Formats: sequence, C-alpha cells, structure tokens
Amino acid sequence: MRSAFFVVATITFMGCGETETEKSSYFEHDHEIVAHWPADLGDTALKIRDRVRISKIVETNRPTVAREIIELVSWVSEIAADTELTEEQWIPLDQISQTLFQQLQNDEDPLTPDRCQQLEDLCVQIDAAVKTLSIDEEIEVTE
Repeated sequence: MRSAFFVVATITFMGCGETETEKSSYFEHDHEIVAHWPADLGDTALKIRDRVRISKIVETNRPTVAREIIELVSWVSEIAADTELTEEQWIPLDQISQTLFQQLQNDEDPLTPDRCQQLEDLCVQIDAAVKTLSIDEEIEVTE
C-alpha cells in the first residue's frame, strides 16, 4: 500500500512525464517588442525624424505614422533613463518629451508644421544628450 502511494506521489510530482512547454517565462507576452522600438537614444531621434519626413511624403499612412511618433515621444524618458545620462541631463529630456506627448495626444492632427518643429527641437535635444554620452565614453577610453 505504501509503495502504491509512493508511485502515485512520484508520478504526480514529476508531472506524469509531460515535456516542458516552449514558453520559458510566464510573462513572455509582456516582452513583445514593436518593430519601431528604438535601439538606443540616438535611434529614437532618427526614427522620429524619419516618420516626420514620411508623413510629409505619404498621406495614406499618416494616422499610423502619427501613432508611431506619439509612441516614440512617449518612450524618450524611458530610453534616456537606460543611458548613463546624469539626472541633470535626463530631466530636460523627460520634461520636453512628456509635455510634447500630452500635446500630441490631444491634437486632432499631431503633424502640423508647428508640431513637426517641436518634434525636431526634441530630436536636437536628444542629439545633444547623445553627444555628451559619446564624449563621456571617449574620456573613459583615454583614461
């Protein structure tokens, strides 16, 4: 009787010989990355500029391009936070991107000439931040 209980308990705890599923994480669905997710902070500015340029050329994809721009702007703070920027360097990027994100979300047409100029201004700020990161890396290499 004890051996029968032991066999049943062993089979139960071993999972009855079922193979492991391919899913390695219970939260794998949370890790899907969209195609326009930037590789780094510099790539964020590049992707914003590309989409602004596309919006001026191709009218048919304008809603999709506008949505992607809004998403890219909303990610600036997060992507910048993953860099070696100091808090003093990060705060202006965060404030500019969050303010612009709110404005873009509330606009009927987020790709007006004024908004496109604000997007370019954000990209200039991003480029300046990336440049400071590059200078910091050069200093570390030469030391």
